[in-house]
Amino acid sequence: VIMNKILITEQQFKTLIENIIKEETREEVQEWLRRKWKVGDYFFKILDNLKEKKSDKYPESIFYVDKNTEEVYMEHDKKYGDLWIDYDKIWSFFESNYSINHEEIRDLMKELVGEHMNLWGVTPATHRLHYYSRWENI
Repeated sequence: VIMNKILITEQQFKTLIENIIKEETREEVQEWLRRKWKVGDYFFKILDNLKEKKSDKYPESIFYVDKNTEEVYMEHDKKYGDLWIDYDKIWSFFESNYSINHEEIRDLMKELVGEHMNLWGVTPATHRLHYYSRWENI
């Protein structure tokens, strides 16, 4: 076995490492953008089928309901700045199909609702049981 040595300077070594890191980072960013686009596409399809609904029972909130069934998908609590998102209809889809965690979903939803619903500064959150009873008969 013949082994050749390659001599490189410290600066060449640093440059080599920086390029490796940049390539990995570039791939991570590209993957993040691909996931964001897919998630956004799914979310926009949901939004296309929703309408705003106000309730005398909860005047501080705007509900986003299915145009046909009137089922609630989201509630924007204007008083506290929360955007409650139905776990079963929206949130769980992102967890199971895109393998993103709670914080990633929250951050992505914050950006998407800001850009496409003009709800900048809201705090997206999910719920399970607390709001289900609240959302009945609004």
